Amino acid sequence: MEEAVIAFGEEEQARLAEGMSAKQITVCQDETFHPQVCLVAIEPVSNFLLLEKYADDRKGKTWTEAMAAATSSLPIEIIQSTSDEGRGLLRHVKEDLGIHHSPDQFHVQYELSKASSGALSSRKRQAEKAMTASGQEVSRQQAQKESYYSRRHGPGRAPDFDKRSEHA
Repeated sequence: MEEAVIAFGEEEQARLAEGMSAKQITVCQDETFHPQVCLVAIEPVSNFLLLEKYADDRKGKTWTEAMAAATSSLPIEIIQSTSDEGRGLLRHVKEDLGIHHSPDQFHVQYELSKASSGALSSRKRQAEKAMTASGQEVSRQQAQKESYYSRRHGPGRAPDFDKRSEHA
């Protein structure tokens, strides 16, 4: 069944490519690992899966050969690639294809978060300590209020426990 599905896909791609007008495309490329390296490329506007192939490695040459085989029957020109910053992918895109590379959003955000995560983590710990201390102080003020009103007192104004709790 698997072989029949693959054969059908190849036949359909060849049939549809005949009537397809030439176009320039962007391609999104990445590797997955199940059970071995699998090279994956998709055209993001149509969601057409250009490449899904197991490979021995992730080198630039391997990417270039796999993409050439996958797109040889299609009237397309790849003008841009979006991917992670893997060395093999970058070599494939910049040197072999000679096209523009855009980093994927995840890796851009990851790099930015590394720059600020230490300071933010420190501030978060400080805020957590302050919140714990504040909660303890509120509890202490509530306990003092309950203790004060549980016994009799002489003349004079009672402490403003509510204001103290609010301040805490």
